[in-house]
Amino acid sequence: MAKLETKIQSIEEQIKKLQQKKKRELQKQRTNVGKHLLEKWEIQDESIAYELIEYLVPNVEEYLREKYGRDMQDKNNISYSNESDQ
Repeated sequence: MAKLETKIQSIEEQIKKLQQKKKRELQKQRTNVGKHLLEKWEIQDESIAYELIEYLVPNVEEYLREKYGRDMQDKNNISYSNESDQ
């Protein structure tokens, strides 16, 4: 019985480590995307970046709907990877 409990504990630790890794990777992705936008748009002011993002939301929603048949609100299918990556 102790052997089984040890295995279960090991699996739970692995799950916890993977969840932490997922969180780090998502944060890294967000940081990289934000950095890319600021560089491409040549923006230093964070408030202007937020303003532009809000301004572009309707265009992005339309683009995603037309290209991928998805809405931004569809949280179950968020992967909008480039088709060339597949």
